[in-house]
Amino acid sequence: MLLCHTFEDLKIPLAVAATDFATGEGVVFRSGQLVDAVRASCAYPGMFLPVNVNGRLLVDGLLAHAVPTVPLREMRAQRVIGVYLSAHWVNLNGPRHIFDVIGQCFSIAQAKMCGVWEAAADVVMQPDVRGFSYDGFDRAPELIRAGEIAARQALPAIKQWFEQPQPAVTAEPVPVKAPSPA
Repeated sequence: MLLCHTFEDLKIPLAVAATDFATGEGVVFRSGQLVDAVRASCAYPGMFLPVNVNGRLLVDGLLAHAVPTVPLREMRAQRVIGVYLSAHWVNLNGPRHIFDVIGQCFSIAQAKMCGVWEAAADVVMQPDVRGFSYDGFDRAPELIRAGEIAARQALPAIKQWFEQPQPAVTAEPVPVKAPSPA
C-alpha cells in the first residue's frame, strides 16, 4: 500500500484551500505535507483553533473560497464541477449551542458569496441537504444518496463535455473576475 504524505506523492493533482486567519487571504496548497494542508482546511473557526503552517495561522478555506472553483481555474482545469452544500444549521426552534450559531453565520456568509465561485464552475451540483445537521453522522447513507441524486441530475451536462471539443489550454491561467457589487 502506497501512503501519500506529500502532494508530490499523489498521481492526480490536488489543491487544498485554507484561509489566512490574520489577513483573510485565500491560501491554496499544491505542494508540501498533506497533513498540514488538511489540518488547516478543516480548522473550522469557532470549533477549532487556527493551525500554524509555515508561520501563518490558517483556518477553513470556506472563508476565502466558499467552493474552491477559482483555484481550480487558476490550475488551468478545463472543466470544473462546483458542489455546494447549502444548509442551514438551525431550525425554527433556534440554535442548540454556540456551534449552531457559528455554523449558521458561516452558512449565511457562504450563500452570499455564490457569484464568484459559480462563475468559475461549468456545472454546479447542489445536493438537497435540508433537514440534515452538521453532526448527523448517523444519517451518512442518506447524505450519500442526496449526493448521488445531485450527480445524476448533473450527468446530462457532464456528458455534453464528451461530445464537444476540449477547450484550449492556455499557457497562463485565466483570471476569474468577481461580479461587480449591485
